[in-house]
Amino acid sequence: MTTNSPSSPTINPPWMEELDQQIDDLVNAAPFILPKPFEDVCEYIENRSLTFKMFRNEFLQTKNKKSKNKQERLTRELLQPDWWAPPRQRLYYVFLPFNRSLFTAKEMNDLYAVYTAGPNTSPPSSSQIMTYTNSLANIKTENDEYLQHIKRRWLEESWSRVNVIKEEVTQFVPTWWKNRLNRIERCAETYSRMSPVPLTPSETEGKLVFLKNLKELGSLTRYYSSAHHKSGAVSMSIVQEELLEREGDRFKRMESTVNDTDKEVGDDKMAECFAVDHQAEIVTTPSVLKTILANSPGTFEETWCIPFKIKEVSSGDHNRKVIFMDKKLPPKTLTISEKNALYSKIAARAIFRKSKKSLSSMVPNTADQVDKDGEENYQLPSIEKKRLEKEVQYNLWEYRAVDEHSVLSKNHRKPFKILLRTKTEGKNFDAQRQLSPCVMSTKLDFQPEFGASQMNFRELMGEWISLKLRPNSFLHRVRVDPMKGGIIMVESKTPAAIANDSQRLHSRCVEHQLSLIQILFDHISPLPPGNYLLNHDIKDKGFMYIYHELLDKQKRSATNLNIRELYNKVDVDGHAEQVAPWIPIDPNIMTPTLHSLKRIPCVFPPAKDDANRKRVQIPAKKKIKKNRKKNKGKNPMKGSPGKPAQGKNKETNRPIPENNSRSKVSYDEVLFD
Repeated sequence: MTTNSPSSPTINPPWMEELDQQIDDLVNAAPFILPKPFEDVCEYIENRSLTFKMFRNEFLQTKNKKSKNKQERLTRELLQPDWWAPPRQRLYYVFLPFNRSLFTAKEMNDLYAVYTAGPNTSPPSSSQIMTYTNSLANIKTENDEYLQHIKRRWLEESWSRVNVIKEEVTQFVPTWWKNRLNRIERCAETYSRMSPVPLTPSETEGKLVFLKNLKELGSLTRYYSSAHHKSGAVSMSIVQEELLEREGDRFKRMESTVNDTDKEVGDDKMAECFAVDHQAEIVTTPSVLKTILANSPGTFEETWCIPFKIKEVSSGDHNRKVIFMDKKLPPKTLTISEKNALYSKIAARAIFRKSKKSLSSMVPNTADQVDKDGEENYQLPSIEKKRLEKEVQYNLWEYRAVDEHSVLSKNHRKPFKILLRTKTEGKNFDAQRQLSPCVMSTKLDFQPEFGASQMNFRELMGEWISLKLRPNSFLHRVRVDPMKGGIIMVESKTPAAIANDSQRLHSRCVEHQLSLIQILFDHISPLPPGNYLLNHDIKDKGFMYIYHELLDKQKRSATNLNIRELYNKVDVDGHAEQVAPWIPIDPNIMTPTLHSLKRIPCVFPPAKDDANRKRVQIPAKKKIKKNRKKNKGKNPMKGSPGKPAQGKNKETNRPIPENNSRSKVSYDEVLFD
C-alpha cells in the first residue's frame, strides 16, 4: 500500500526565474522607487520619459505668441487647412505580431518625406523620389498584409468596441431625441401607400446649377477655432453641460419663435413668396436632398421618413403647384454607434465654434423686400423684429438633365428650379487663406491605433452634396475615438477631393446620384395638392414609397402607415441591435501618430537595417565554421536537403523572416529596441 508523499514546491520555469532576477536587479539599481506609491512612480516615469514626451507630441509644439493684429491672431487660431491634431494628444499603442516591414528605417523616412510633401514642407530629394517609385509594388503588398492582420484582430476581439458608449452620450441623446419627437404631433395620424419611387440612379445624368442668392439673413458669424483648446487634449465631454442646457431650453424657444427660418419649410412664408416670384418648383433644405441622394445600392440599410406638402399658388394669370419638402422625421431606433455618431457631430460643432459679432441683418416688421438683383419688389408678411442667431440664405438652383434629345423632342426634359433654405454652420480660412463657409462632419474610428478608417460611399456622398449646395465652401472632417471620447484629428476637404476619394475607394461618381432628383420630381409633380410622406424602410431595399394623408372617410387597409402608433413605441433609452462589420483602414490618410513616428500608413514597424534582418536568418558562426567544408560552394540561404529552403521576396530580393516564438510585441518595443 502506497502512501501519498507530501507535495513538493512548484518549480518555476527558467524564463520566469530570469524575469524575477531582472526585476530584482532593477529594484537594486533604483532604490528610490521603493518608498513611493505605485501611482507616483507611474507619474514620475510618464513626466520624465523621453518616449512619453514624444508620444505627447511635446517636441512639435510651439509657444503661442500674442499678436497685436487681431486678423493675424484669428488666422492663426483657426484650424489648419491640411490636418490638425489636438495638442498633447496621447498617441496610440499598437500591438503587432513580431513582423518587420519590407523597408528599413532609412527607406521609411524617404517614403514619409514623399508622402508628406506639400506647399508648407521642403520638397523631397531625387533619391527619396526614386526610393518611393521603386517601392510602390512593395507598399501595395505590405498594405494588403497589414489590412489582413488588423481584420483578424477585429474579428477576434476588437468588434466589441462598437458596444462602448460614454456617460455623456447616454445623458444627452435621450433629451435630444425627446425634443425631436414633438414634431410627430404636427403630422397626420394615418397615411395611405400610393406608389414606389426607385432609388437607383438613371442613365440620364443631370447637374445642379446655382442661379443666384435671393436673400441672406443672420446676426452672428460663427468661426471654427482651436485656440481655446491649446492647453491639452480635446475631449467630447467638455461641452456636455452646454448641450444639455441648450436642449432643455429648445422647446420653449421653438414655441415662442416668430422667425420663419426656425419653422418648417412648408410654413415659411418668406420661402413661399420667393417660390412664387421666381418660378421655383421645389422648396426644401440641403438635409432633405442629402437624405435622398446618399442612398445607393449597398447603402439601403437606413430608415427615414420625409413629410412634404403640395400647395397650389397663384402665379400671374394661372395657378401652379409648388412642392415643399420638410426635413426628415426623427429616427424610430438608434444603435449605440448611431448614438455615438450623433453626439460626436453635435459636440464637435460646439467645441470648435467660436462666435464673433458682425454686421447684423434685421428682419423688419413690414417692409418691401428686394432680391439681390433688384428685379422685383413684393410685400412680405409681418414679422416681429428679432435678431437671428444664425446665418440663413435663400438660394435659387436649377436642375438640368444632360441628355442627347433635342429641345423640340418629346423626350426632352425641361429644367426646373429648386429653392433651398440653407443655414451656414460656420466660417474658416481655406487652403488659399480666404474666409469661406465651412461644414463640419464627424467620423468614428474604432481602430485608431492602426490608422484612419475608410469613408463609405454614403458618408462621402453626404459630405459632397453638403458642400455642393453651399457654394465656395469646404469641409472639416473631425475623426473621433468613441472608446475614449476624444478627438483624434481634423481633416480639411474640398468637393473635388471628396469626389476623388469616392472614385478611389468605391469606383463610383458622386455626380451620378443627382439623377435621383429628376426621378423624384417625375413621381411627385403630377400629384394633387395635399399632405404626403416619403418613406423608406430597410425591407423596401431600393425603393421609397409615397404615402398620402388618409382622411376619416377614406377606406383603411393593411398597407396604411400609422405615424403616431409607430413613434409611440420609441424607447429613447434603449439601443437597437447592430452588426459590427470591419471597416478597412485608408492607406492614404496620415494620422498624428504616423506624423510623430514618421511612418507611412498601413505598414509594419520598419527593420533597422539589412544586416539586422539577415542576422535573424543566418545560422550561428560556429555552426557555419563546422560545416564549411561540407557546404562549400553552396549558398547557406538556400537551405539544406534536410530543411525546407528559405524563401525570398521577389521584389526586394530579401529573405522572408521565419516565424518567431514571440507572438506579440508592443509597438514601442519594436520602435525603440
